[in-house]
Amino acid sequence: MISFDAGSNDKDTDVDSLTFAHTIGVGDNRILIVGVRTRSNSTNDICTGVTFNGTPMTKFATYNSGTLHRGWFFYLLNPDTGTHNIVISLSIATTALHATAASYFGVEGIDDEDNDVGSGTTSSLSISNMGGLDWCVGICTHKSGTDVTCDAGDNERAEEWAVTISDDDDGSLGYTFNDDSFVSIGARLVAVLEEQKALFFGCNF
Repeated sequence: MISFDAGSNDKDTDVDSLTFAHTIGVGDNRILIVGVRTRSNSTNDICTGVTFNGTPMTKFATYNSGTLHRGWFFYLLNPDTGTHNIVISLSIATTALHATAASYFGVEGIDDEDNDVGSGTTSSLSISNMGGLDWCVGICTHKSGTDVTCDAGDNERAEEWAVTISDDDDGSLGYTFNDDSFVSIGARLVAVLEEQKALFFGCNF
């Protein structure tokens, strides 16, 4: 069964890197999700990498809202347990760099990206191919620093000013904020296969 482990967050201004600690608990089939948001004079993919305890994380997706604001979704399967640093590196200094992180247990993999990029005050994500024990996780970033309100039933796990991580088990996520530019990226957290089989066949493996 997928379960939430821990969340963390940090921010800085006029920097080209950000380092903050995240604690991974003891559990099987771990995953770490990191959401990154920048506001700068560049619309390019300026995030050159994210590491956890020195291990490079995988970039799942990144999008630019078209208003000098970009969001990223990174993940790492089976991160080291304990308290270690998340290090975000940029190719240039950015006016604002914000990040959130969330870790989970019981995750075999991650797939089925959805994204919502545009202007307005609401954003929604819909994840396909959800199994009976799968969860969906989303990162919402927006241009200014107003708080994000997650839809009823969604679980907000970490927020740092203009970037939020949330999850649910129904395949849909929604966000409301007082802004005009946003980037939301979602994915399916795939539950361990043997547990999915047990649910389907009604027996234990």
